[in-house]
Amino acid sequence: MHTLHWICIEAESPEEAAAQVKDNLSPNEDGYRLADWSDWHVVGGGRWNPEGDSYKDTVNMVVSYKDNPDKFKEVLSDIKKYRIKYMNDKLTKLDNAFDKLKSDIVDYISNDCKLNSDREFDFSRWEIKEAITMLSSDWTPDSSFFDNQEFTSKIQYLEERLDKPEQAVRQYLVPVDFHF
Repeated sequence: MHTLHWICIEAESPEEAAAQVKDNLSPNEDGYRLADWSDWHVVGGGRWNPEGDSYKDTVNMVVSYKDNPDKFKEVLSDIKKYRIKYMNDKLTKLDNAFDKLKSDIVDYISNDCKLNSDREFDFSRWEIKEAITMLSSDWTPDSSFFDNQEFTSKIQYLEERLDKPEQAVRQYLVPVDFHF
């Protein structure tokens, strides 16, 4: 599957922003990858880039707060709308998921630390985990955003930087097409 994420980074130009994101997403000398949930990516939007090659890094979709504050704010608004929709979906599933979780815990305690085999792969625990992951600001395929300055998917730190004119002019959103 593919997902579009916007990586926020401080830079002096769209080219520098894209280069920093590409560098930060590359494995380090120990093989650690920042987006360890993805097996490959395209900086610049990939399949979401109407003007570029889906498999080549580009800079034409990079959004500068200084040059286009309205587009920058629109992207952040779209990310928030997506997250609200995502969490509303989780909310509708949590009542049933929590009941199943309680039952699983009782079974686990009662059955010598083993789950009943028919409940071993129940999706309800996954729904709870995903909601907690979003609330914890972990970077996952579903978060759509990563603040490369603070190493979190929390948007608030970027919004604080936008309130400081000297920092706001250096903020860029770099689109990345991630495969996972």
